[in-house]
Amino acid sequence: NDRMAKWIRFLTNEDDARWEEMANQDPIIENAVDMLRTVSMDREARMLAEAREKALKDINSIRGEGIEEGIREGKREIAKKMLMEGTDINFIVKMTELTQSEVLELKDELRR
Repeated sequence: NDRMAKWIRFLTNEDDARWEEMANQDPIIENAVDMLRTVSMDREARMLAEAREKALKDINSIRGEGIEEGIREGKREIAKKMLMEGTDINFIVKMTELTQSEVLELKDELRR
């Protein structure tokens, strides 16, 4: 197994300079090299690296949630326009992937 052979070479490697070469050949080994570098840092540097990594994950999470919310709001706006044009509720549900209760709620909002 090629992957197993790569891991054996990585784990038995005594030359730190070869880590880069191994990391460039396999993204999973690249992650392992990054983790090894992190744990090899002094305590303060490691804490800073971990804080940075957490911040990047938080930013990506927030972006993902924002994108999903934007898509959802866009579907709601399209559903409202379709309701104003008198489009059948079942068709709106099918096209927007909103639930029937969500579409009915939007219909109530438009009546107000």
